[in-house]
Amino acid sequence: MKGEHSAVLETDQPAVHDQKASVYIETLACERRLLDAQKIRTYFTKNNYDVVDNPKEAQFIVLLTCGFTNAAANVCFGSIEKYKDYDAELIVVGCIPETHGERLKEIFDGTTISAKNLERIDEVFPGNIVKFSSIKDDNMMLRNTRYRSIYDYLKYIDERFWMTRKTTSFLINHALLKITGPLIYKTFPFNRLFIERSCFYILISRGCIHHCTYCIIREAIGPLKSKPINQCYEEFNRGIQQGFKTFVLEADDVGPYGVDIGRTLPELLRKLITIDGHYSIELRNTHPYWLLKYQEELAEIVKSKKISSIFFSIQSGSDRILQLMKRHYTPTDVKNLVKRLKEIHPDLEIGVDILVGFPSETVEDFHETLSLFDTIPLDFGDIIPFSCHKETEANTIEPKVSEQEKKRRIKEALRFLRKRNYFALKIWRQGSIAFYAR
Repeated sequence: MKGEHSAVLETDQPAVHDQKASVYIETLACERRLLDAQKIRTYFTKNNYDVVDNPKEAQFIVLLTCGFTNAAANVCFGSIEKYKDYDAELIVVGCIPETHGERLKEIFDGTTISAKNLERIDEVFPGNIVKFSSIKDDNMMLRNTRYRSIYDYLKYIDERFWMTRKTTSFLINHALLKITGPLIYKTFPFNRLFIERSCFYILISRGCIHHCTYCIIREAIGPLKSKPINQCYEEFNRGIQQGFKTFVLEADDVGPYGVDIGRTLPELLRKLITIDGHYSIELRNTHPYWLLKYQEELAEIVKSKKISSIFFSIQSGSDRILQLMKRHYTPTDVKNLVKRLKEIHPDLEIGVDILVGFPSETVEDFHETLSLFDTIPLDFGDIIPFSCHKETEANTIEPKVSEQEKKRRIKEALRFLRKRNYFALKIWRQGSIAFYAR
């Protein structure tokens, strides 16, 4: 089917096809891929495709995938199995083609596009006039049209049934948030339910420069490619002009921003906070190494009170496990940094990713990780059972922690968090925990 549609128009105008082709886009991946998905949607609309809400109505199905954990990959493979039997051409995009390539080839022989090479979509659709490279990064994440957010449903009700407005507002502000805490929208799956929380996203870079022993995602996203500071500034300023108050700096790893272009994250932040206005900035997906490297500069920037949230992947509270992971910092370093930043800005929200069950992790190592919650104020985050990829160095480390023991530790962590008055919920399909300070 691909390549059969023709297009004729000027290169700076949307392409016009003899007959509109239809495409359905779904993402089962992280926030970076949700931004990619929105860019892909723009690519198709500019080339005059009909982006539909129902995959059964589509000629093309574009599925964005995640390969970070085996649980996430299993969800993606379930969708691949389902959609490959539809009367449409399935295109598998994202991390799975790189992280689980052999498994993918066993069940799917169609088109794949990796996250590090999205421009290849032009090869799949050679008749398109508007090329993918000419599409600017989007500043809003794609909402899966079949899986509407809570915001969508409430907006629908408010628009049609005005008598329910006070009721829905009361339920959200006085019931749901009282139970869960105000940070419910911070991590999966609630970030998908409250996806329209008036955030303006800026993808400041792509790729990764670290060599953590457990991670396969680096192969899927490629080397670091930072966006010029002036371009980030222009996007930020555009968001200000559009009335946004919350700005999220996104990247596969925010910390090393600029290393490839002779710039630094603090340099970018100092530039952004010169813009006048009442707004806040959230830093996502940061390797602690960079927070520690730049801590003197970050401390000064945090004094501006413009940084409202920092999310970093601490992964473990055990020095030994961090060394095996090749994460070049210590829990004590991170504890001291967080305490310092919190003293400067008490309302600064700190979020973390934690892994449980890394090869050779003992019960004592696991308890050292839980002790983080008693020594530093953590506001939100995820606790994820470790998945071992056979291509990684971590796969050579023995002994392995059994799946049964990982599940036991997840249950223990869940009880531990609830006793400390966190709203903590187990995500059954992922086997992970999402938690929020009340």
